Parts: sequence; structure tokens; C-alpha cells
Amino acid sequence: MLRALRYSFLPLRSSPFWLLALVACATSALAQSVRWEPAGGTLGRDQTSTLSLIFDNAAPDQTPTPPTVPGLDFLGVPGRNEQTSLNLGTGARTVRQRTVTFTYRVRPTRSEGEVRIPAFTVATDAGPLTVPAAGFTLAETNVGNTGLPLEKIAFTRFTPPAAPVWAGEVFRLSHTLDVSSAYFRQNILAGPLDWRSAPLIAEEWENPTATETTHNGERRALITWQTRAIAPTADPTLALPPATQLVNLPTGTANSFFLSQALFEQFTLTTPAVPLAVRRLPLPAPDDYDGAVGQFTLASKIVPETAAVGEPVTWTLTLDGTGNWPVIDRLPARELPAAFRVVSPRAQKTPKNNALFDATLAEDLVLIPQRPGRFTLGPYTLSIFNPVTGAYETLRTAPVTIEITGPAPAVAAATEIPNPESQISNEDPAPRAPLPPARISPLPADPLPPGLLAPAPLPAWPAPLRLALAALALPVVLWWILAARHARRHDPLRSRREAHARLVALLPRLQTRATDADLLAWQQATRELFALQSVTPSATDLANPVWSALWIETERALYRPATGLSPEWHARAADALLRSAPPPRSLLAAFRPAHLLARSTLWTLLFHSAFVLGHSSFAAEPRDAATLYARADFPAAEAAWRAALAAAPLDSAPRHNLALALAQQGRWDEAAAHAYAAALHAPADPALDRLLVATLPRATYAPPAIPSLARRLPVHNWQLLALAATLALLTLVPTAYLLARFARQSRTGSASLVIGHCSLVISAAALTAAVLALRAHGPAIAPDAVLVW
Repeated sequence: MLRALRYSFLPLRSSPFWLLALVACATSALAQSVRWEPAGGTLGRDQTSTLSLIFDNAAPDQTPTPPTVPGLDFLGVPGRNEQTSLNLGTGARTVRQRTVTFTYRVRPTRSEGEVRIPAFTVATDAGPLTVPAAGFTLAETNVGNTGLPLEKIAFTRFTPPAAPVWAGEVFRLSHTLDVSSAYFRQNILAGPLDWRSAPLIAEEWENPTATETTHNGERRALITWQTRAIAPTADPTLALPPATQLVNLPTGTANSFFLSQALFEQFTLTTPAVPLAVRRLPLPAPDDYDGAVGQFTLASKIVPETAAVGEPVTWTLTLDGTGNWPVIDRLPARELPAAFRVVSPRAQKTPKNNALFDATLAEDLVLIPQRPGRFTLGPYTLSIFNPVTGAYETLRTAPVTIEITGPAPAVAAATEIPNPESQISNEDPAPRAPLPPARISPLPADPLPPGLLAPAPLPAWPAPLRLALAALALPVVLWWILAARHARRHDPLRSRREAHARLVALLPRLQTRATDADLLAWQQATRELFALQSVTPSATDLANPVWSALWIETERALYRPATGLSPEWHARAADALLRSAPPPRSLLAAFRPAHLLARSTLWTLLFHSAFVLGHSSFAAEPRDAATLYARADFPAAEAAWRAALAAAPLDSAPRHNLALALAQQGRWDEAAAHAYAAALHAPADPALDRLLVATLPRATYAPPAIPSLARRLPVHNWQLLALAATLALLTLVPTAYLLARFARQSRTGSASLVIGHCSLVISAAALTAAVLALRAHGPAIAPDAVLVW
């Protein structure tokens, strides 16, 4: 017998057999894979199904998150199951087989077509594995093995009001689950009713009630939910949003020995949209109508009705009832006598039984009488719309007369109205100690040498940008000077004024010694003063007889020998000159459009200044800090770099090195904070970006992400760029406009126009880029910003 067994296992002793067995075991032990199960097939519409993601000989680092699939929802958190088996091979070798399964509950969200889960990669302890794609066809949902469609067994419906409702009217809405009695169980509801009421405003659904009815000879169970809702605005084509309800329906039984257990499957019932007609409120509405729709009552109370001057009187108005309370916050203002001073108006809305559309609004108005007398408060009126009657109604309170006497003989203390906020404690709760992070392996990075100091952000930003508007005064003053110069040059009376000035200067010379040249100059100036068109005018060209006589006498003195001017000529000439003076030039002439505005669009000039980079200042770093880090003495290196950072807080190098030392100790929160600050100080350094990418995902918080384009410059440089561009647009650009306008006929004007085109575009683009970059930095632009988690 033993000999037969020995010969029967003889092949096991051969070398080829053992070689093949060893290869098979090694292949089995090293085979890692991941797959969907099932990888295809059909999914029932409105039915919750399960898909399994199976890992063979591998385990993911965390629960896998499938990609977003149009038409398919992944419900809840997947279940996890792990199995390990040992396969005993020949000889002494044992193969370990490990299987990790994640079970996902899925539900189709459309009625037909196909859904496809794309391939995606999952990080595992055996390296990244790619999950193959899986595709499914959506088919009609049948309940169990009956072959009956889901619509025949269970369905849901809305029951809105039969008649149209008014905008803002509170109406009742019912939702009913209709299910065959043969499939009704106590646990039929697998979850709450899921309904997004917008654009309606609705209360929470009331507890459902179950009834039974008969339809076409079939007994059916009805589960009904009730709620109240309003439509805030009129819309004749409004439709109720669809709702979904998860139900458990029995699909069979499982028999085990003497016991049988019902089997259930989960289905999703979608309630179809139902139209709801919402009517607009009738027009015209009363002038004091403020939007209240419903049935309300209004009450008024004044306490006390007799008071002294300076004693508070409280006038309380109370609005109570059922209506569109979500849009009612306070009561309209009320008229008061001038003898009262309002101290503290307060309005408080109190819901009834946590209802959304039943509430009471009480508004207290505290009045301080300033003088004695009899005063009447009210009546107070409020217009509402009553949907029951379909008309506007006016609520009115009765007027109340109060008696105000003289001031009290002594007032101990001023009345104070307590502030509820003052009772809130400002003490911070006791901080909770953070849990120590786990120690990790050293990072493959080296400390950086000391670098350039980062410039600090400008304080009180954007106040400097607003103060830069004062620079606009420079081009305004220049504009007025150029306009005044232009108005003087193009003055239509300029030649007459200059001729009058020459005549005033000639009169003294003609009185002492009148030469022919002086007389000819006087005639030429007179011709220009009266704008005579003739080249050689005569006395008849002058309309004024005084000037005509003066002209005749000057000709006689010029062309008759030994004839001079009469002694009366000078007095008559001075008087005539005084009477013929042209009107003075107005200082406001420079503000005429002809002198201020150019005929074409004015463009700007000059190159705007480049932004100023931070100054070079090197911080001294302890020489032994890098040595301590290289010796893996991370706490000591941390202390040394903290000291260097305290001496130069804006130096990005010790901050980067401190982040390294903190990361080596597993303190990822602090490391990420210092790496984030260092990247803001020196955004152009790639080493800082690499450290930020390595530390930020391991931190327990996520600071706001800043786009890469906004991090090309530090905050300080972006602010300087914004200031430079603003000054260029406010001063240099208008100056170029003016030069191009007032010197447009010369080469200077043409050059200014060409340079202005380029400068305007560059300055506007620089200002836009700087403002967008500063907005992207968010709170990081403040010089005293800190990172708190």
C-alpha cells in the first residue's frame, strides 16, 4: 500500500513540475487587480441596485470615490468587506489571497438610454490601479419575478388646489403614495420624502397617514403627506417641483429550514410635476399696501396713557393671523406728534407652534414726551389682501388720547433699555489641545540659503489708491492754463485790444513831438481798432464824427507843409480813445467748449513708471541650522530657524526652512502655514511652490487658493503697480491729452497722440491686472494678516 502511494506521487518529485508550481504560486501572489462586478448589464429605472468594486491582493489608501456619472447617482457611503484566504501549495509554500470589496448603492436618474462609469485610477498599497470602465443599459423596472411594472404596483402623485391661488396665498398641498395592498408593509418607507419646494415656500411635511381604498376591484393602500405652501410671485405656468420617495417592496421569500423570510428590494418613486396656476393680485393696489396676504387682525396698546414729560410711553402694535409671514418683517411707519422723541423701535415676530405661516408680529415704539399737553396717537391703518374675499382690506386701530403732565420733581436715573447683545459673554471658550500628528519619514528637500526680503503689503489698503485721486488736480490746473492760453490766442477782439494798447502808448509822444512816423502809426492802429477793411482808409470810413475829425486833422498834419496838430487834438483823442476801448477779456472764456475740448478723442502719453521691487537685505542665518537639519536634529533646527525668522519676518528662506523642520516632525498644520506664507512672500521661487504642494494636502485645513497668475508678484509689488498705473492714468494720461489737443498741428502733438495710444492701453491693462490679482489674494493683502485654524 505504501509503495503504491509512493509511486503514485512520483511525478511530484520531478524538477519540471516543481518549477511550474513555483511560477504559478508567484504569479498568483503578485497578481493585483480591481474590477466592477457586474461590469455590465441592465439597471432598472427607479430601482436601487448594488455595484461591487473588488480589489484583488491590494487595498486602497482610502474609500474610492467614483467619478461623476451623468444619469446615475451613488447613494450614501459604500460598505467595505475584506477577506483573506490561504492556499496551501505543494511543499512548504503558502499563497495568501486577499480580497477587498466596496459595495455601492446606485440609482438611475433618467428613464432610458445608457449610463457608463468611466475608467479611473485608485491609489493602493500596491501602487496605482486603474478601474476599467463599466456600462449599463436602463430598462423598465419590474418588481421581483412577477413581470409587473413598478407603475402598476406603486406610484406617487401631488394633489394641489383645484382653483387657482393668489400670489402669496397660503394653500394646502397633499402628496400621496398609492400602493397595492398586496405589497404594503409597515416598513414600506425607506426614507423621508425628498422635495425641493423652490420656487414655492413650504412648511415641513406633516406625519403621513395611512388609509385604504378600492380601485377597479383592487384594494390599495394610500399614504398621504400634508403641508402648506405659498407662491411668492404670480406665474400662470408654474409647476410643482417633482419629489422622490424611496420604498421597500417585497419581491419574494427565502426559505431556511422551518423559517421563511421576506425579500425586499428598494425602488425610487418620482412624483411627476403638476401645474399650479398662480394669479396676480388685482390692480390698482392701495397706496399703503406693503405685501401682506392672508387673514390678519391688528391691535394697538399704549402704556401708560398718562405720563410726565421725560417718562417713556410704549405704543405697541400687534399683527396676528395666517398669511405670507416669510415676506413680512416689520410694520409700516406710523405718524407721531412732534412733541415725542423716539428712543428704541423694536419688532419681534413669533411663530405659532413652529408654523411657517402662523405668527404674531409685535412692534414696540418707545416715545419720550418733550412737553406737556393732550395728544392723540392713531388711528393706525394697514392694508392687506384677503385671498378668501379676493379683495384688499384695511385694518384700523382706534385712536388713543394720552395726557402728558409737567416734568417729575426729581429723576433718580435715566431710563435705560436693556440691549440683549450686552448679555452675551465675550469670553472665548477654552481651547482644545490638538492631537499630536503621527511621525513621518524625512522629506527629500534641502534648506535654502538666506534670500531677498519680501516687501510688506502697504497698510490701510486701498486708502493709498483713493488718495491718489488728489493727483488729478495737476492735469486740471494744466488744462486750465492751456485753455486760457488758447482762448487768448484765438480771441476775436485780440487785434482791436492790441491796437488800443498801441494808441494809448502813442498819445504821450504825439503830445510832445509828433513825427510823421508817429502819425502814420496812429492811423494804422486806428484802422485796426475799428477793423476798417480798406487798405488806405479815409475819414468817411469812420462812422464816429469825433474820430473822423481826428483823422482829417492827422492827414492835414501829414500832407500840408508847416501844419501841426491843434492843441485840442490831444484832449479830444484821449477822450475818444477812452470811449472806444474794447470790452475786457473774460477770465471765464477759457472754459468755453471751443478752448477746453478737442475735436477728436484725446489720448494719453508718456511711459508709466515700472513698479519698484523690494530692497535687497540679506538676513543672517545661523550657520549650524542647516547642519542640525542634516543631522536629523529637527527640533534644534526648528529653534534656530525660528530665531532667524524673528529677526527677519519677511525673509522667505528661514520660513521655508522652518516649514521643512516642522514637516519632518509631522506637524503638517504649522508646516503648511509657513509654506503658504513663504510662497506669498516669494511667489517666483519654484522651491517654495514644491514645498507648498507637498505640505498643504496633509494639513487639516485648506487656505484659499490663489491663481498662479496672481502669484507672479508679491502683494506689495501688485499694490505699487496699481498705484503707478493709477497715477499714470490720473496725471500723465490727461497731460498727454492736453498736449495732443493744444499742439495737434505740430510734431509734438502727433507724437503725443501716438505715445498716448500705447500708454493708455498699457496703464489700463496694468491697473486691471493689479486689481484682479489683489482681489484674488483676498485677506492676504493685509499687512497684519494671520492664518488661524
